[in-house]
Amino acid sequence: MPVFPRRLVMVIAVMLSSNMVLRAQDTTPEATPNIEITPEAADTAPCMVHTESAHSVSVRVGPGTNRTSFIFLPADEDFEVLGKAEDDAGGVWWKLDRAIVAPKKSAAEAWVAQEDVTATGDCEAVLDVNAPPIIPISAPPNAPETTPEAGSDTSGVEAITPLAGTWTIVYPANAAGSCAKGSKTVSLNLDWPPESWSLTVSGGSLTYAGKAFARSAANANQYSGQTQITRLGNTPIPARFTLRVTSETQIAATLTFVYTMQDAACSFSVSASMSRG
Repeated sequence: MPVFPRRLVMVIAVMLSSNMVLRAQDTTPEATPNIEITPEAADTAPCMVHTESAHSVSVRVGPGTNRTSFIFLPADEDFEVLGKAEDDAGGVWWKLDRAIVAPKKSAAEAWVAQEDVTATGDCEAVLDVNAPPIIPISAPPNAPETTPEAGSDTSGVEAITPLAGTWTIVYPANAAGSCAKGSKTVSLNLDWPPESWSLTVSGGSLTYAGKAFARSAANANQYSGQTQITRLGNTPIPARFTLRVTSETQIAATLTFVYTMQDAACSFSVSASMSRG
């Protein structure tokens, strides 16, 4: 057996010892990183509204009961809320998609009161939107007024109360109008089919088609008030509606309004007849 110097033996021992340490380190398993898996957030459901009662929730052209209503919200259907706004009293109103709520109506927008419907989904995320402007309804030029003349006396006029029930209004085929531009006369083709609505009288007010008309102080048998015409384009036209009761089953009605024809503002007076069906 060969004999190695002491120094050489020590060097070999150190090398062997270091190699064992390295091999031991190489075999140490790597630590598994602590990875936390966070599930993706679920999509937030949009704000939806509905009603369970038919003919109970009025859909209006803007936020507020002073806006015109043009349809009832269909029952048992969900409608997505597009925005919200407050009325003058601070009540919250939801803006809906008019094309979905009332596809056959010509109104520009559709709004329902928050308190009238049931809301589901993330309604807190609904954004505030601008409400459409209120278009004041004023009497057209040359419209008949119901203000009594000074000293007028209606005591000699016997008041006729029309019978409550369903009344049908029939319009003429056309109406003549006078235009401010050039003082010309035009003819408006109406082609409006007859309409049947409920009529009631209470005190000094006559209600027809859901609108109330006040009795004239100068004529106990005449009622009048503001309404809207929706058969002459997409925009409702303000009109004055006058009803003159001639018997319990007959009423002579007149619609006066301003309508633009050939770039001119023209004043029309349409005479219609109403009878109890």
